[in-house]
Amino acid sequence: MKKMAGFAAAVFLGLMLTSCQGTQKAEQSGYKVFCRNAEATALREVQYEPEAEGGEKLVEELLSAMEGTFNRNDYQSVFPEGLTAAVSTLKDGRLTIDFNDAYKQMDDTREVLLRAAVVQTMTQITDVREVVFTVAGEALLNSENQAVGPMHASSFINSEGDSINAYQYEALPLYFGSRNGTSLTKQMRNVHYASDDSLEKLVVEQLIAGPAGSKLTAVVPSDTVVREIRTEGDLCTVNLSSEFNQAVAGSSVTPEVTVYAIVNSICESCEDITKVQIQVEGSSDVLLRDTLDLSQVFSCNNSFIREKDGENDTGSSDNGAVPSVGVDPNLTKEAQTESGT
Repeated sequence: MKKMAGFAAAVFLGLMLTSCQGTQKAEQSGYKVFCRNAEATALREVQYEPEAEGGEKLVEELLSAMEGTFNRNDYQSVFPEGLTAAVSTLKDGRLTIDFNDAYKQMDDTREVLLRAAVVQTMTQITDVREVVFTVAGEALLNSENQAVGPMHASSFINSEGDSINAYQYEALPLYFGSRNGTSLTKQMRNVHYASDDSLEKLVVEQLIAGPAGSKLTAVVPSDTVVREIRTEGDLCTVNLSSEFNQAVAGSSVTPEVTVYAIVNSICESCEDITKVQIQVEGSSDVLLRDTLDLSQVFSCNNSFIREKDGENDTGSSDNGAVPSVGVDPNLTKEAQTESGT
């Protein structure tokens, strides 16, 4: 599967770390309510001290604040006029928020700003681990009529620094190991990421983060650090720290499965890349776990892929560092009218 198309126009979601309130308190004891700038190109933060202490009452109070409490000339609510949101359920860390039909009238930029703001605001609450969105009681769908699953704070991945960056959304095909470590199974993971970040790096970082659920196994040690990733033509060179040359803790994943998890994930996610060179601390003159010669250039190899009931986990949760999920917010308004979860 090639990477899914992003938005036609870049969506700006740089989080302004400066205060939106001239007289806000310096301490961070309260919550941040996310609003947007006047141009509707970026999110901004407002310090907020709620009266409610937790649970649905706190969610409702924060939603109310987001809908209009902080409107000013230089920052405004992410909720357009006529759009309302209500708490459907809050159970086992999953918050379901239902928008009214006005949601279907939003353009793509405002739509993603809204969701990013709501997720970033609500996941500050101890009781909220992930957020699911519905519209008029029906599951929120993407342009391919697939349900946009749970979203986490890590679904919106930011570059370091205070600059405003264009954000894109990708459904990444990632490969993880089977339970016995001898084959690969695809797990789709959806993330928002800054457009000035490398998609190749994002793929590798998601592999390091590991699979969603317990049916699949990690293929890269979790303490591995990405030293550098560069792409020249159709060749992507991935330089990883020495931890990469260690066995994955608690796993019997073979060196071949590890390598082709990286190669297949990158090649399927990045349309122009067909070859991958893997280095450890800048050198490809390495035998991975004393077995596999990394000096060779690797191409996509489907012989390790196994699709089997019980092993193919969709990982629908909107997580970056950890499964982010859902599926692509390139929503068409027609797609949003159909149901699904």
